[in-house]
Amino acid sequence: MYLPYGVHNFLIFATIAVKRKCEMKEVYPGISCFNLVKHEEYSADSVITLYLIRTEKRSLLIDTGYVECRDDLIRVLDETGIPYENLDVFLTHHHSDHCGNARTLADRGAVMYMNPEEQRHQYDCISYRYSAGSVDAQRGVLRHVGVTEERTPDIWNIFIDINRRVEKKHDWYLAIAGFPFRPVHEGQIFEYGDFRLKAILLRGHTYGQMGLIDEEKKLLFPADQFINGIIPIVATTYPHEHLLYHYLNSIEEIRQKYSGWTMFPMHGKPITDAAKVCETIAGGYARKADWVYRVVEASDIPLTVKEVTEIAYGIHDIPSIHE
Repeated sequence: MYLPYGVHNFLIFATIAVKRKCEMKEVYPGISCFNLVKHEEYSADSVITLYLIRTEKRSLLIDTGYVECRDDLIRVLDETGIPYENLDVFLTHHHSDHCGNARTLADRGAVMYMNPEEQRHQYDCISYRYSAGSVDAQRGVLRHVGVTEERTPDIWNIFIDINRRVEKKHDWYLAIAGFPFRPVHEGQIFEYGDFRLKAILLRGHTYGQMGLIDEEKKLLFPADQFINGIIPIVATTYPHEHLLYHYLNSIEEIRQKYSGWTMFPMHGKPITDAAKVCETIAGGYARKADWVYRVVEASDIPLTVKEVTEIAYGIHDIPSIHE
């Protein structure tokens, strides 16, 4: 089986993370990290790395991990002895593996920071909050990509069933509970000891995803814009937002500005060769775009996004979604 660049190293790292989960270690002077593992059996999306900068006054935690890892997270934080009222939490984006425990930490006194653009939509295919408006938004998004009650009833019913389950059980993993947070704007400065971190916008993986940079130390926390060994998804469901365009522009900007910097992604090992990773990601998306172009060019009739995807990726079975 062919594995893309870096996946071998990522799998080795992730396997170690499963065996040594929640063990705090220093990855840079003044910066510690620990891994939270959602499932004992490794999968590419089951391990997340959280970073902690500790000072005598206030400390910074970047993201909160999966809600399934709440007990492990609390245990690790309690072992640090940091009072929750002295803890700031920078939420890179509004996916459940990154802010699943935001409500828990906020209830204990920690201060959450997040770009409010992350909550601009009531419905998103990856994470959404149930409301009366989310039902109409969901139907509009699905119809846009060719999933309708009339043409694709099996897939349509899967999404409708998800909506019903989220409505009934608000702590289901796709429904991120509401939590208080302070809005973050691009260029905002966060200072912790001798770290001077600036918030930067990283559109692409989500619309309002943000990272942090320390320009003096040449450090970058790129959220899910970079994952060593994996080409991150661009989870757009609203075509007018042009997230793939923004994502590729962001990757090129990172290649030009931050090559040679140390990067700490939320999944996988630290990255020191940003240029190579950027080239891998751009090449991956170029190949995907070529597949899609060939499918559309060869068709004599208009195709929906769903139909193009099925042909380009050889998808024949309806995906199963489990709670």
